Amino acid sequence: MKKDFVVSIFLFTKIKGEVSLLLLHHKKLDKWLIPGGHIEYGEDPIEAAKREIEEETGLKNIKFVSFIHNDIRTYSDAKHILSPEYLFEEIIQPHKNDPLHKHIDMIYIAITDQCDISLNKDESNNIKWFTRVEIEQLDLFEMTYELAKTLFEKIGGTSLI
Repeated sequence: MKKDFVVSIFLFTKIKGEVSLLLLHHKKLDKWLIPGGHIEYGEDPIEAAKREIEEETGLKNIKFVSFIHNDIRTYSDAKHILSPEYLFEEIIQPHKNDPLHKHIDMIYIAITDQCDISLNKDESNNIKWFTRVEIEQLDLFEMTYELAKTLFEKIGGTSLI
């Protein structure tokens, strides 16, 4: 079975003092999702994540954070690339010309101080910042919902944003 490498990003900000998560309402899946997409040839995962966020939201000023990695090292012969916070293999159901396949999903956490977002109408029906309470009313995949709950707690307990 074919496996594609993808990135997904839990992107947080503070709006009126409250931590909020950016979600997009995906056209094809008819669900709220975090930004993300396929890693293109020649990209590392962070480059792909930055590109996907900019394409899907218009945001450029983001900072990647990690709760499990804090020992960033760069050497003369090696550049450190931030590891994903989570790594999942997901089954992707057939759609139009795409057969059943799998995604190897590298999930990152990012923060921004920008709240103004723009909708990419080619991919999403809607885009919006949601608080921890608001996500309870949304149609989310189980993984997205459970990770979001965990990350709201972690982000809220820090001075990151």
